[in-house]
Amino acid sequence: MSQAHDASELTTSPDISGGQDAPTPDTVDIDLIWEETLEHIQDLIPERITETRFRSVFSRMLPVEMSDDGVYVVGMPNAYSRRLAERFHLDLINETIRKVTGNENMSVSIVVDPSMQDTFTQRVPSAPAPFAATDPNFARHHVGGDNAPAPHAPVTEPAPRPDNTPYLEPISPFFKNRAGFTFTTSFDPKLTFDSFVVGDTNSFAQAVSLAVAEQPGQRYNPLFIWGGSGLGKTHLLQAIGAYVHDAFPAKKILYTTSENFLTQYMNILTQADREHRNSNMDEMRRIYRNADVLLVDDVQILEGKEETMNQFFHTFNELMNKHSQIVMTADRSPLDMNIHDRYSSRFSSGILADIQPPSFEVRYTILKKYTDPMAVKFTDEALNWIAEKATDNVRQLESAAATVAAYLGLTKREHTVSLDVAQSTLRDFFPERVDKPVTITAIQTEVCRWFNLSNADLVGSKRKYEIVLPRHIAMYLCYEMTDSSYPQISKAFGGRDHTTVMHAHGKIREKIQDDRDLYSQVQQLRKAIQNRTR
Repeated sequence: MSQAHDASELTTSPDISGGQDAPTPDTVDIDLIWEETLEHIQDLIPERITETRFRSVFSRMLPVEMSDDGVYVVGMPNAYSRRLAERFHLDLINETIRKVTGNENMSVSIVVDPSMQDTFTQRVPSAPAPFAATDPNFARHHVGGDNAPAPHAPVTEPAPRPDNTPYLEPISPFFKNRAGFTFTTSFDPKLTFDSFVVGDTNSFAQAVSLAVAEQPGQRYNPLFIWGGSGLGKTHLLQAIGAYVHDAFPAKKILYTTSENFLTQYMNILTQADREHRNSNMDEMRRIYRNADVLLVDDVQILEGKEETMNQFFHTFNELMNKHSQIVMTADRSPLDMNIHDRYSSRFSSGILADIQPPSFEVRYTILKKYTDPMAVKFTDEALNWIAEKATDNVRQLESAAATVAAYLGLTKREHTVSLDVAQSTLRDFFPERVDKPVTITAIQTEVCRWFNLSNADLVGSKRKYEIVLPRHIAMYLCYEMTDSSYPQISKAFGGRDHTTVMHAHGKIREKIQDDRDLYSQVQQLRKAIQNRTR
């Protein structure tokens, strides 16, 4: 790192724009330039950045050098922090350092300097500034909408450990011998926010997950992410854990699955020795309830396990009372799970974020990103064909690509995956499926089943809200999923005037733009109808 000169050498913003009298990099105090840059950036809190982001990103940078051609180099302790800074804040850093130096041609380069891990110290007070929930888009999705309770008061951060090493919880041998149960910093390096491909069907879940990671325990707590298998729920859960571990080394992060929780609890209950049973139960509670961030995958596994669910619920409540962050995933919304109302009510008391199957464009992007590092190369025609066929989830998409790559690697026949190679290799991977056409009757049947209505109520003239809304949804889906005209649909709904169907279709189409719960409900219905016609 360059040696800093005495601060008196630079009493005003330096002119390093290349003029005849401009100081050279050797005569400029790069440390003082960076200090002034940080002061300017800190003044932008909270308009452009959050206090937490300032601590987790900007305060982790240190000046390295300034080159003769006007490149100011700053270092960060690891590649993940650098990617985060480059992706989200490089423009702001460039803008600010140009203002400080008065050089419009100045640019910033961020490098990884592992030695900084030992020298890094926090530059700002540990307690974050209070957060005001001013984002209307997030407020709309909070259960309770505009009447939702105010967020918790800010929580003082744990003091950073002197050597900046991650927190590791001492755990008894009983639990150490059970896989998947530990306070962990061992997250899959591939599953980060940087590698998560964002599209229309997962953008909200990604955005709120990042917000939670930036301010754990203060925003959107609890967070419940739900969606089908292989759509990225675990990816976001791991990304949150990795981000918090990197930004808040002192926090205790517990990542587990509901299956692990169930197994651990049942192992304790089946112990014959009462003293050991009580001791291990106390230890399990201590470990879980001391977490600063609890990440739990596949909560639906606890359905029907009333005693285990009750134990988890007590842990959930204690952590919420301590303002610890809780993030859960499941294959369904808690409102659709077969659990007691008190559980579903509490689990959905924060943010519900759903992930739907990705669009073709997102599937193609994921596939391209997945196959680029492979030894074999995929042609665009092959990628397009796989992306068109693998419509269910990301796991199926990646599995198809891996299957083709493995086949070529084993046979050593080709080095390029052409369309013909992909089709021949995957001829049994995507079984041909003959879908029956969706009918108005099928939609009406599914809507009645979904809302527990009779067909007579659905197509009748009753005006109760609990009947009118499902009727409008059914009309909307009939127009969207069939080739039927407004008059044909109106005939199937008791012979109403076709303008009634037009009104219902327009109303639902407009409402789902703002009401995420209704949007999710309509998408689930659409998927259920499609599944029943296959």
